[in-house]
Amino acid sequence: MKSKLNLLAGVIGCLALTTFAFAADTRYLEIAGRNVFRLRLPLKPEMEQPLPRLVATARLQGMTTILGYPQALIATRQISKPGESAQEINWILKEGESASGFRVIEINPKSGFVKLNYGEGLQVLLLKNALEEMYSGVVR
Repeated sequence: MKSKLNLLAGVIGCLALTTFAFAADTRYLEIAGRNVFRLRLPLKPEMEQPLPRLVATARLQGMTTILGYPQALIATRQISKPGESAQEINWILKEGESASGFRVIEINPKSGFVKLNYGEGLQVLLLKNALEEMYSGVVR
């Protein structure tokens, strides 16, 4: 009998505490309803777009026929790891040679262009554009 009385007292005590706790929580609902600080629901996260595929770049620096066959002077900038700076590597290549994933298809010193194959794409480098970039800061 005594244990049943203790159990009943415990249940009544728990109910009283939960009622008091619920009443304490509801007194702050009025403040939240006024929204004094103009709080808003968090924005939905935007869908992350995939990063663009990084590609190595090549720049034509010059051409030469000094050895009897045309050669292209090409500077390539390779893809670097995050936190590292990309290094520029200079190459002197003739038709059919490849370096850093670039393959020289055609060199035309008279017209001033070089055709490169990188991966599956064809890239044409013009010497005129390279010279304009080189001398763009020179005052005439």
